[in-house]
Amino acid sequence: MTMAMQLRTALYASIILATASIGSALAAEDTPLAAKPVPIDRAQAFVGKQQFQVISNGQQAGMITVHSRFNEKGQYLIHDHSESEVMGVLEEIFVVMDGDSFAPLRSQVHARMGDHYIDANWQWQDDLADSQIEIYNFASGEHRHRALSESMPAGTLTRAGALYLANAMDLSENKVIELNWLNTLNGQISAITYTVTGSAEISVPAGNFDTWAVVQEGGQPGNTIYVSKDSPRRIVRFDVTGMDMRLELMER
Repeated sequence: MTMAMQLRTALYASIILATASIGSALAAEDTPLAAKPVPIDRAQAFVGKQQFQVISNGQQAGMITVHSRFNEKGQYLIHDHSESEVMGVLEEIFVVMDGDSFAPLRSQVHARMGDHYIDANWQWQDDLADSQIEIYNFASGEHRHRALSESMPAGTLTRAGALYLANAMDLSENKVIELNWLNTLNGQISAITYTVTGSAEISVPAGNFDTWAVVQEGGQPGNTIYVSKDSPRRIVRFDVTGMDMRLELMER
């Protein structure tokens, strides 16, 4: 099975969960932790544009562009645009978070994966999440709709928020961080562990960096996230667990 097929298989598993497993409650991949707010250093939250090239089996296989900023209300915004013609994936994720606690306020996901189109809209009131998820199959014409309204453990981040704010968490040698994240594509809550396993010298198109290697376990797929030690800290590379696939920062 090629790397693209492996990734598509994982993505389609998310689609199957979205269409079949979501009912009146959010689906749990792993038993979520009790309330687990994670301290995030506002000064380290990245502001600007980050562009990552996707490398699969040694070949350029796509591009991910992330824009982040604080708005006039002090909210923190993340916009992720991911595109891979090889893998048949086009995805837009938009997240609005409280600028102090980084608790999610709103999230929108628009994704095309092969013959499937998914539109997921989420909004939060404290720890209560409401969503409308639409799944449409281009080939068969089948349409599914799911509406959710469910409380979740305090401190739960969206998957995008947890990944792109890893650099703003308290990182140090042997540090272990536990959190919950919500996959807004399929409504799945996962218990996540970030473990700082040591230092690594990393070379990417953006340059050479002395980094912390942060291993993410829980939530599929897993990753090793390389975060520069110099302030302001930057995420410079993601290595996808179990796949010959990585994301490399293109420019400083």
